[in-house]
Amino acid sequence: MDENLKLIVKDYLIKTEEAKIIMLEAFALKTKKDLISLRNRIPSATFFYAGMKHTFAFHGIGFRFSNEYAEGVNIEKVNRKPIRVDMELGHDDIWCGIDAWKLYYFIEEYYPEFKPQFTQAKIVEEFDTGIKEKTIYKKFNLYYFY
Repeated sequence: MDENLKLIVKDYLIKTEEAKIIMLEAFALKTKKDLISLRNRIPSATFFYAGMKHTFAFHGIGFRFSNEYAEGVNIEKVNRKPIRVDMELGHDDIWCGIDAWKLYYFIEEYYPEFKPQFTQAKIVEEFDTGIKEKTIYKKFNLYYFY
């Protein structure tokens, strides 16, 4: 699999992990099941937590998440940087499965210089190569690294 794409996926997974942690902390949740139950109570919201304004919206099997510095907050005292990520919840205990379409839009947002190189079709092709190399597997149309 392409080394640049591996680095992009690593960054995507770091950002999805950060979104997950913020959601768990802000709503005093402990598990993925707790997060899924939040969806039934609060399908989307904007909230302030740890000096930042956060927005999320559940969809399908995942959620979109973004945050920005809250107005009037001393940025130097906030220990997080703004993120914007759209993620799918993975199978069983895995938090994030990788959807090629969502990864493509992540590339558009964070790595626009790679957008021509990594079309959605090319991402799928690279992931299929990873499946053949036994570094990736696919379940329920989402990709996962071993």
